[in-house]
Amino acid sequence: MRVRRSALVATLAATAALAPAATAGAAPNPYSPREVCGSGFQVIDRHRDVPKRGKRVHMATTYLLYEAATGRNCATTIKHRQVGVPTYTAVSLQPRGRLAAWRVDYGDFAYYAGPVYRHAPGRCVRYGSALAFPNGRESLFISPFGHCR
Repeated sequence: MRVRRSALVATLAATAALAPAATAGAAPNPYSPREVCGSGFQVIDRHRDVPKRGKRVHMATTYLLYEAATGRNCATTIKHRQVGVPTYTAVSLQPRGRLAAWRVDYGDFAYYAGPVYRHAPGRCVRYGSALAFPNGRESLFISPFGHCR
């Protein structure tokens, strides 16, 4: 599914308003970025997702991975809070280029969003995430273009 940045922000706001109340999951997330994307991928960047307002808790980590053999990039957002509880979680990936659209995975996920893949050898990419938890904590992140492999 392809979504523009403004649509991603609007979806985050709408979902946050409708999210059901739930308590934080106590167990750690059993999934790793390489499990989600595939064994041939290596983590090349990560972003700690924390709320923009209020207490700065580590909600999730968004990972950018690369598979050198195929030239594919992968992005996933792995939850660290509310693990096992479906909450709005999104991940996005975009190669640089005039016609290169975002690839996005979003919804009420219990463990992670993604994976989203883009084949972009020799092109810069950027990745992003969005989270909304029932306690009102929200996070939105978009990286600059980089990782030009």
